[in-house]
Amino acid sequence: MTERLPLPDSGLGWLEATGPQSDLVLSTRVRLARNLSGWPFWGRNSVADREAVVAAVTGAAQGSVGLGDAVLYRLDSLARSSRLWFHERQLVSRDLAGLEADGRVRSGAALLLGRS
Repeated sequence: MTERLPLPDSGLGWLEATGPQSDLVLSTRVRLARNLSGWPFWGRNSVADREAVVAAVTGAAQGSVGLGDAVLYRLDSLARSSRLWFHERQLVSRDLAGLEADGRVRSGAALLLGRS
């Protein structure tokens, strides 16, 4: 798994509409803060908890067939313009991208995009 910035040559043909079946795309989102058993929700967890969740999800993705070559984007370390890019493509919410009035991005905020 690699960490990249959202650029036209990011290797995500389905997102760039350049892949062999770019007219057929299914995109889903999972809010892991709500779906991981044994981890406290936002507001009750710590920065260390959020980093542990990112590490656990990244490790699980690397070991899977479908997400082994996925691209990881740490929203909490991207510039506002890059987060806006993801929001404009409806891949993240305004809140997750830190585009609300306070401009705060939650620590541990990440986006994992599969290549196929």
